[in-house]
Amino acid sequence: MDTLQKTEILISGRDVQVMLGIRRPTLYKRIRQGLLTSPIKNGAYRNAWPKSEISAIVAARIAGHDDDTLRTLVIQLMDRRKIKM
Repeated sequence: MDTLQKTEILISGRDVQVMLGIRRPTLYKRIRQGLLTSPIKNGAYRNAWPKSEISAIVAARIAGHDDDTLRTLVIQLMDRRKIKM
């Protein structure tokens, strides 16, 4: 049986801002606080995020998870990146 590898969609910082309803300074503040995954370099001057990571963070917020739980989720998401490479 053939297995298709899931293709990850990368989204821009602007798209992340729209999904989260925040501005750029808040985006990077949340990264520093451990409440958001760090970006992936997508060229010399471009950053991008896996859409699935941002969707997972949004879902956690909607579910009412607190900041500590969100930090744990962010760590898990970042660890998954290492495994996929």
